[in-house]
Amino acid sequence: MFSERLTVTFPVYERKDFFKDALLSVINQTVKCHIIVVDNCSSHNYFREVCNEYNIRYYRNSENIGLFPNWNKCMSLVETEYGMIFQDDNIMLPNFVEEFEKSLSRYPAVDLYFTDFSGLNLKTKEIKNHRHVFPYGYMENGNKVLEYGIKEKLGFPYAFIIRRKHFSSYYFDCHGSNDWLWVYSNIKNFSVFGNEKKLFLYGAHPNQDSKNIDTHVKCMISISYIYKEVLKKEAKSNYYKDLADLRFKNVFFYFLGIAPIEFLNSLLLENHIYAVFYRKELSKSLFFKIYSYMPFIFRNVFYRSVRKIFNLSI
Repeated sequence: MFSERLTVTFPVYERKDFFKDALLSVINQTVKCHIIVVDNCSSHNYFREVCNEYNIRYYRNSENIGLFPNWNKCMSLVETEYGMIFQDDNIMLPNFVEEFEKSLSRYPAVDLYFTDFSGLNLKTKEIKNHRHVFPYGYMENGNKVLEYGIKEKLGFPYAFIIRRKHFSSYYFDCHGSNDWLWVYSNIKNFSVFGNEKKLFLYGAHPNQDSKNIDTHVKCMISISYIYKEVLKKEAKSNYYKDLADLRFKNVFFYFLGIAPIEFLNSLLLENHIYAVFYRKELSKSLFFKIYSYMPFIFRNVFYRSVRKIFNLSI
């Protein structure tokens, strides 16, 4: 069987290690689908060669346009009703597409589809559970996902399917948690189906983007932004508004405890949404402002001490 409604895209750049296994996991689905590989101008031809071997559509950017612009490029190439961005270090279980088609048959109005997943240590091949908690089943809109993002903390699945006409673009002026920013900013407008089956494996390895300390710091300022500027504003009750504000304060405190002074100084001068947000929050809180000007070693020690005493979590 073949799904004419779905295209799975692979944004790739340089890293060869896990690509073929990830690609084969999509090729070997019980229900096939369209596949596009989008190479962000790698220095080698490995991705092109593998795509030629398996007769997979391959697109190569003329220059490296950046991670999130490349994800946007992936979705711009989708010509089917639904599209998906799938990372080259993840594994799709054989019945992922089949389960999507079954869910769509029952709920044809679905705009955004996600499934549960497991973690995979790509070195040891050990499979682990994750800590995230999601709502499952059919939802006429994504308000319940927003509530879960506040109550259970951010953690929307990294691989999801979206009705192509509803995808706009990921923010890319600063490399933060911009996939979560897009999801939590837009999901209230979509009908959603969450499949409780674990249908893909999220690969963990030392070279993944989220393990990069520079990326981690930027993700923390963007997660602070999501809690305060998206989830708190969308919350339907004072309880959720207060909880979102608490989540913001905990993450922002952590961010200030780990951010190099050079990055904090850059935020005072830049004009992307996270920099504007950072300056606004410092102007509103004398504590955060004084804390931000402390030398890194003192900020870091202070954060670790407070976190240990009060058992803070982000």
